Amino acid sequence: MINANEGTPFSPWVRGQCPYRWVKTAEYTALWQLAIGAMGRGVGGGLDADTYDWRDINSGCWYGVTGGQFTTIEFLQHARDHNAAPMITANMFGGFNQDTFQCFTDNPDGLAADWIRYTNIILRNYRQGDESDMTGENLRVYSSISDWGGRTKLLAPDEESVPRVEYWQIGNEPEVGDLPGHHIDHYLSPTAYRDRYKLMAPAMLAVDPTIKLGPCLTKPATSGYQWLSVLAADADVQIDFVSYHPYDGGLAQVWGDSEKMATALRNVRPRLLSQSAAARSIMSQAGRTNYELIASEWNPVSWEGSSQMQCSMANAIGIVESCFTFAEDGMLAATFWQEPQNKLGPSGAFTGLVNDMGDVLVSTSAQLGYEYASADFRIYITRNAGDDSKVMIWGLNFDNLNPVTVNLGLFPPCQVISAALKRYGKAGGGTTLTTYTDMTWSQQDVTTGFNTADFPFTIQAAEITVLVLSFAPTTRADFDRDGDVDQEDFGHFQACLTGRAVPVTDPNCLDAKLDVDSDVDQYDFGIFQGCMSGANVPADPACAD
Repeated sequence: MINANEGTPFSPWVRGQCPYRWVKTAEYTALWQLAIGAMGRGVGGGLDADTYDWRDINSGCWYGVTGGQFTTIEFLQHARDHNAAPMITANMFGGFNQDTFQCFTDNPDGLAADWIRYTNIILRNYRQGDESDMTGENLRVYSSISDWGGRTKLLAPDEESVPRVEYWQIGNEPEVGDLPGHHIDHYLSPTAYRDRYKLMAPAMLAVDPTIKLGPCLTKPATSGYQWLSVLAADADVQIDFVSYHPYDGGLAQVWGDSEKMATALRNVRPRLLSQSAAARSIMSQAGRTNYELIASEWNPVSWEGSSQMQCSMANAIGIVESCFTFAEDGMLAATFWQEPQNKLGPSGAFTGLVNDMGDVLVSTSAQLGYEYASADFRIYITRNAGDDSKVMIWGLNFDNLNPVTVNLGLFPPCQVISAALKRYGKAGGGTTLTTYTDMTWSQQDVTTGFNTADFPFTIQAAEITVLVLSFAPTTRADFDRDGDVDQEDFGHFQACLTGRAVPVTDPNCLDAKLDVDSDVDQYDFGIFQGCMSGANVPADPACAD
């Protein structure tokens, strides 16, 4: 039996995206819609971030200017409109020679510091029409914006504020060297990256000491890896988070072999956990505490996977498995690479996660006795913090041919007012792991006769299933939120009795005040008594109103 009122909170930012500047204009909003309530990483994307001068939308690597060329204010407006936390990658080189693809260091500390002044000071203190009020450093930085293609640089007078940028990555993948046609001399050794980080961080913190800084690396678990250890060993370096890129090519390597693909999906979790464990081990060895982890680029078929792999059902299942792995692992955030809005499987997976992932992990298939290492399916049961009216039960089936059914039960019994069974797979059936067209979400109403104490949960072969249960509201007198008002609730009420005209002072007893005054006395007891239903008997939700 599963207690749906319990669970461990997790960060919904683990289902974030990378809405970088070269996404096509017509697709930018669609990408942000898959980041609602999560994290958005920009403004430059990937290696382009180390070529991008935020003051000039035509700066940087050739592929960075092939899309919408979105400005910093546009990035933050979309973050605001989609309730997403923005994270920006600061250029660790400070400039770029587009003709020769040559990275060079032209004041990277000043460029990053000015960017922070713009996002966290200028945008928060000036509106259109206030330009003449700027002085000093604010005027200098604002005036340095050289080419935004005639787009606005300040919010309209009555426009809602944009979020400040709290999270700043310093550079992107310093381990990566020359890429023909893209970059020359991008590589920084572990000590060179540490020194560049130490150059930039103080300048950035001088502008806004409340920001959070962290490195942006590839895979800490790589044998002989030194970039994070060299950085973390320097006591003068501020590291608020560690971001890294745990790409997984396991699926791509066995594509078309259904048994090996199922194994690869089982291995998504241990592969991801090995990278986070390596980062934590390095930080621990350096005596580091109070930091967060962010997977700022990841993809179950890697960025190198073919179009069919990217759009596939296997990738969709791997995405959901990855997000729940990040959640269970206590990660702060993860931002997918790249552009799921135009890839069918990823788009469907993230649409489901936006709608129904929740932010409290109630239980998992492993906790139910189905070991992650051997089971070809996953079950994740979630809800939203502070909301006991709905539970979401996720199912992933790695098996290409066979459905799986598991009997579940929720405790305490709850009155279901709605039960919606959602399935993501090929329309009309016949979904396989390599299916990459015609997948869609379908929904079936299974409310009639639904018994939360004992019900079968079936996941069709190679599909994603989400069962969304909505419960009848409960009364204020149901202190343990189990649907009934019984002796358990009376025990709490009795312990909180103060007597007439004696105010409640114990914060754990504030809920026992059932009438309008400040004490817990016989009048409150009268209300409570009117709500008593007995164990496992649903109470009248309006009895204490």
